[in-house]
Amino acid sequence: MRATSGTTVDPDDPLLHEKERPNAITIRENCYVEPNRLRTLDVLHYDTNYYKTELHKGFNLEEGVRGSLNLFGREADGVDIHDDRHLPFAQHCNTERPERIEGKKKKKTKIVWTEKMHQPDNEYFDNSTCCLALLVAEGLTLEIGPIVTEDRSDDMQEFLNQQKNRKLL
Repeated sequence: MRATSGTTVDPDDPLLHEKERPNAITIRENCYVEPNRLRTLDVLHYDTNYYKTELHKGFNLEEGVRGSLNLFGREADGVDIHDDRHLPFAQHCNTERPERIEGKKKKKTKIVWTEKMHQPDNEYFDNSTCCLALLVAEGLTLEIGPIVTEDRSDDMQEFLNQQKNRKLL
């Protein structure tokens, strides 16, 4: 388990993975892991706007396409999940809206998520964004395309071996 720290990266700022990070343990797309000041805990720093955008991209892809995100699937008997069962999660994921902002210095644009006025909480959206960033920090790649099935039975054992061999700070 890791501590996390969501960061807002402005259009004029360099991306998190482009900055020099001498203490970084892992650097991935728009996130990095480094120990805290006391070196007692690894902290994932991630760009909240980037991962909120990627999460919504996954929601908007057709089910079955690589990169699509479907959290609820079907009931055990094969019947579609009823939408009203997951209404709170859906409401949380739609309490913010994306807005394209242009930088003042570099004229780069970036999508920034802002809360809508008078909307309910957004904790499920923030936590789902954090989970996506954690998965990317562990090596998940964000791709869109056809799904290819492959044998991945050794992946879990490899991960456990890596964790066992990791040096404690």
